[in-house]
Amino acid sequence: MSKLVEVLAFLGALRDYSYIDRLSTALNEASVYEALNDAIRAYLSLCQGKEKYETKEAVYECPQVSGDELEKEVEEVKKAVKGKPGGEVVRFSRELAMQAYAAIPKVRVEKKS
Repeated sequence: MSKLVEVLAFLGALRDYSYIDRLSTALNEASVYEALNDAIRAYLSLCQGKEKYETKEAVYECPQVSGDELEKEVEEVKKAVKGKPGGEVVRFSRELAMQAYAAIPKVRVEKKS
């Protein structure tokens, strides 16, 4: 799941924790899919074809993730949660969210003067 974690951490570094928060509170497979779908869409809108994303305050290094890598990891998520009891889905989604929060400090950010 490293590429999905990188994408979620990047969004968290932008202080947009909503995707990770939604994932951490997902109670069923549909909620997991929706949170990840929206996170991937946000990442693509900010970083597709770019190495960096710039705000007024800082420049963020975009995670370099290929479409094939994302597809592979999405398939792994689907296998991990499809048809699983709620407790297993909750455990999986919270572990993924926790990994993403822990990876936020690894995102390269250059503050502007």
